[in-house]
Amino acid sequence: MKTILNLVTVGLPSLLLALTATPSLAIASPHHSEITIATTLQAQTPQATSQVSKLNQGRAYFNRGQFAQAAEIWEQAAQDYATRGDSLHQALSLNYLSLAYQHLSQWDLAQTAIESSLKLVESATSNNPLLWAQILNTKARLLFHTGQNQSALETFKQAQKYYNQGGDKIGALISKINQAEALQSLGFYNRAKRLLEEINQQLAIT
Repeated sequence: MKTILNLVTVGLPSLLLALTATPSLAIASPHHSEITIATTLQAQTPQATSQVSKLNQGRAYFNRGQFAQAAEIWEQAAQDYATRGDSLHQALSLNYLSLAYQHLSQWDLAQTAIESSLKLVESATSNNPLLWAQILNTKARLLFHTGQNQSALETFKQAQKYYNQGGDKIGALISKINQAEALQSLGFYNRAKRLLEEINQQLAIT
């Protein structure tokens, strides 16, 4: 895959740099582990602000590679949001928790967390496409790293659809890169190459 990924070597550093400033809910993929909090889910009360601070604290641990500490903070945040009846932030916390468990290779716990997150957004009365995109991206990442590459490919495609709906071009591009990696792992080298060439063209005009 590294050979094919050289097609986007020139554009990818600029893309990853842009991720730190994007308002997307989060990017967490085989190529990038930066996490940002969606402005659409930002808290409006002092109590809620305290919980968002926990999400950010977990993010700081995560970005330093302290995944166990991040998991502990995000688990607390998920429990607190559940107590307050804030299902969307609970889903976001569980999504992040799954990411931390994935980096710790605790696959069963990662699976439990992401499935719980999905159930919460499925039952939510409001629809947040960027939240859907992030959760699906995290699920696809889990599928990919547990050898379920065809399912990962399809789930990355779903994530891209929601990133597009939410107007997150960077998230959509990352999802396409992940699709190329999944295609490569399935032996579809020409399809992966064509997809990465398409991404390279998109990077050239951004």
